[in-house]
Amino acid sequence: MAHIGLAMAFKAPELALTPEQATAMARASADVMQYYDTELPAKTMAWVNLAFCFGGVYFEKTATIVARKRMEAEHKNEVPQQGIFRMAA
Repeated sequence: MAHIGLAMAFKAPELALTPEQATAMARASADVMQYYDTELPAKTMAWVNLAFCFGGVYFEKTATIVARKRMEAEHKNEVPQQGIFRMAA
């Protein structure tokens, strides 16, 4: 999810991961973690997971809002073309 937010924030869709890439990264991360003694109490791990989940969701939403506001600012002074009819000469 963070990659989607980064892709939007940097206007670089190339940063978005395919499901295959995400799976490969998750497997590689799990492989590395097996070599570390990370015994956290279940309650602590639940809070950490919750924080990462919320962070990912709100990072993506924030990036979307920032991108929309930038686009609105760039087009602020443009005259909308709807409702304008040109008369044939």
